[in-house]
Amino acid sequence: MQKIYIVLLVVFSTILFAKEPITDINLVSKKVQEIRDYAIARTVGIRIIIGDRQGYGSGALVSSDGLIITCAHVVEPGDSLVVVTSDGREYPAQKLGLNSVNDYALIKIKGKDFPYFEYGNSDQLDMLEWVVALGHPGGPYFDDQPAVACGRIRGFHKKLPIQMGVKFYDDAIQTDVPIFAGNSGGPLIDLDGKLIGINGAIMLVNELAFSVPINEIVTDLETMTAGRNVKGRSPGNIFDVFMEMQEDLSPDDMMKAFDKSPIGKLFKMFSGTQQMPKKKPNLGIVVREVEPAGLQVTHVEVNKLGSLAGLRTGDVITRANGIPLQLRDDLKSIVASAPRTGKVFLTLKRDGQKIRIPVFISSQSYSRDNYFRRHFVYKGLELMETTVKIRKGRKVYGYGVVISEDGWILTANHILNKVKGAVDVQMQDGTRRTHIGVIRGRNGVLDVALIKISAGKPLKAMKIGDDKNVHIGEWLVSGGTAEGIINAGMLSAKNRQVSHNRRVPTLGLFGMFGQPNKSPVRAYDRVFQHDTNLEKKQFGTPLVNMKGELIGLNVAYFYRGTAFAIPISSIMKVLPDLKSGKVVAVSNQYKPRIPKEDGLSKVLRRFLGNGEEEEKSDPLDDLLKDIFGGGSKEKKSSSSKGFIGVQVENHPQGAKVAYVVPRKPAQTAGVRAGDIITDLGGSPVKDVESLLKAVGKFKPESKTTITVIRGNNEFSLPITIGSR
Repeated sequence: MQKIYIVLLVVFSTILFAKEPITDINLVSKKVQEIRDYAIARTVGIRIIIGDRQGYGSGALVSSDGLIITCAHVVEPGDSLVVVTSDGREYPAQKLGLNSVNDYALIKIKGKDFPYFEYGNSDQLDMLEWVVALGHPGGPYFDDQPAVACGRIRGFHKKLPIQMGVKFYDDAIQTDVPIFAGNSGGPLIDLDGKLIGINGAIMLVNELAFSVPINEIVTDLETMTAGRNVKGRSPGNIFDVFMEMQEDLSPDDMMKAFDKSPIGKLFKMFSGTQQMPKKKPNLGIVVREVEPAGLQVTHVEVNKLGSLAGLRTGDVITRANGIPLQLRDDLKSIVASAPRTGKVFLTLKRDGQKIRIPVFISSQSYSRDNYFRRHFVYKGLELMETTVKIRKGRKVYGYGVVISEDGWILTANHILNKVKGAVDVQMQDGTRRTHIGVIRGRNGVLDVALIKISAGKPLKAMKIGDDKNVHIGEWLVSGGTAEGIINAGMLSAKNRQVSHNRRVPTLGLFGMFGQPNKSPVRAYDRVFQHDTNLEKKQFGTPLVNMKGELIGLNVAYFYRGTAFAIPISSIMKVLPDLKSGKVVAVSNQYKPRIPKEDGLSKVLRRFLGNGEEEEKSDPLDDLLKDIFGGGSKEKKSSSSKGFIGVQVENHPQGAKVAYVVPRKPAQTAGVRAGDIITDLGGSPVKDVESLLKAVGKFKPESKTTITVIRGNNEFSLPITIGSR
C-alpha cells in the first residue's frame, strides 16, 4: 500500500490584529454562493508521486490551455504529477518553472478550453475584506470537489521565514480562513471570484494563514512559462524578520509558541521569569495636538490597531471613552489602561461629521471565531434553549439536541461508547435542570444515538429543517453550549462521502499540532462538511441554518476547518428504529483507525512539546539543568495555588459571578455578585475553565488586576491573589 502525505507548510510563529468588517455578513454569503460553481470548476487537486508514496496539494487554473499556479513545496518533491479537475478528470502535468524560495510554481496540463481564473489586484485589497479559499484539506475525497472556506484579510506585506529560512514569504497576505494540509497551492479569491493569491502556509499557534499575492507571481509568469526557474528573494537579516514577527504575536500566541519549547525553557531560565513579557497596546498612529481640542491623525501605520479600526489621516480624535483629549499623553494613558480583552471607543471628527468607532485592544478580539460569537450571540442564546449537556457526574461526554416536546434527545453515538447505564442530561437554558437520560437506540454506522428523558412538562424542541435547501456558501451555526455559546462557519461541501484513511502521516503536522484530529477519524457515508472550528466536547451539538432550523448533527472534526455533520434527513430515516430501541453496531468499515505516527512528527512533537506529559521527567529539562545548573520547571504544590473567592457560572461574555466569598480577595477588590469577569492578569476569561486556569497561574500574594463588566461598564480592579 502506498504511503500518503498531505502537503502544507506549517509555520511556528506570528500575527495580527483586525477591525470589525464593514461588509454585511449576509451579503458575504450571497456573494460566495454566486461565485461558488465558477471557483470550484477552476480549482484542481494535484497528486504528487514520490517513489512508492503519494502527496496531495491544490492548484488554480489560470489559462484555457492548462496553465496552473500552485506552491513550489507542492510540486518540488514529486517524481511525477497528476492533476485532478473538479469533474474527476485526470491529466499528467509538467513542471514549467518555479520560485523555490518564495514558494510558487507553474505547471501545465495538455488540453484546451479549460475554465480559468481572472487575476485580481492584490495591491488593492482592504483590511478585513472577506475572501474565499478553495482546496483539498486532508487530501481529495471521492467526489473530487474542493472545499470552500471563508475568512477575512488580517494583514499585508507579512514576512515569513519557513523551514529555517530555506523558504521565505516576503510579501504575504495574511488571512484567518480555516485551511489545512492539502490546501497548499489552492486559490485565494475575492468576492468577485478573482484570483488574488495562492494559499501556502498556516500558523501553529493561532488561526492565521498566509498566501503569496497574485501580483508577485504574475511578474514572474513569463519567465516560468518559458520553462525557467526564478531566483527568489531571501529574508536578508533574519533577526530583523523574527523581531517583526514577534511584534505581531499576541501574549497568548507567545505562550503557545514558547511555553513548552526548548527556546522557551532557555528564555525562562535566563530571564528568571515563568511568564512571557506582556506588550503594551500600540495604535500605530501619529497625532498632533490641534485647537480647540483634539488630536489630528497625521499618519496611520499599516497592520496596526489604528488602521484595523478604520482610522484615517486627517481624522480629529476628540474623545476616548467619553473623556476629552487635549494632549497626546491623554490618549496613550487611556489606551494603556484599557483591559487587554477590552476596547476603547474613540469619538472622531471626519469630513465635518462626528462618528464613534471601537478600537479592540486584543488581537483575539478580531479573530473570525470571536467575530462570529459577537454577530450570532442571540442565535447562540436561542440554541441554548434546545441544547443539552450529556454527562455522568462530573464527566462531560458531549451534547445533544431536543427534537420533541416529550423528551427525545439526539446526540452523537461515539461519545457514548464508554458510558454504562443512564446518563445525566442537563438543560442549557436558564433552569440548568438535570434529568436522568436513558439511551434508547444507537446507530454506529450513522454515528447517531437517541436518549429519552422525562422532564415532567413539555420541553422546547428544535424545529427540523430541510437539508435539501442548504447550499455551499451558506453560514451555519453550531452551539448552544454553555462553554462556547456559539460557533459558526460556512458550508464547505455537501453530501460528502468520507473514506477511512483521513488521518494520514503529514510530514510533521501531527507533531506540530499535537493532535489535529479532535474526534475519532472514521468513514461516513454522507456528511455536510463545514469550516466551523469545533472543540472536542462539542460533538452532538446541533447544526442549524439562519432560520434556526436543525439541518444536521455535529459528529466529527478531523482538522482545522473540516467539521462534519450528519444531515437531518439521514437521521430522520432511522429515527423510528432508534425510538424502538434498535442498536446498529459499528462495522469494521466504519470503525475509527489511527495510523502510526510518522518519524518527523515524533521529532517535532518531542521538540515542541504539547504539554501532555508535563508531570513526567523531561529529558530536555534535565539536559538544560546539567548544562546550565538549573531547570525550567518548578515543583507544584497545592499550597502555591492562587485563590480569589468567587463562585462563577459560564456566560456568553466570560464568567458570571454568582457568589462572592466574604473577606476573600474578590470581595476586598470590589467584585460583586452579577459581575462578569472577562480578564484576570492579562489572561482572557471566556468561561469558568479559563478563569480557573488564569487564577492557577498566580501564587498567593501576587498583585494583579481583574476586569469585570457591570451593567454597561467594563473596568479593571486591583486584586491581591489569596490562598485556600
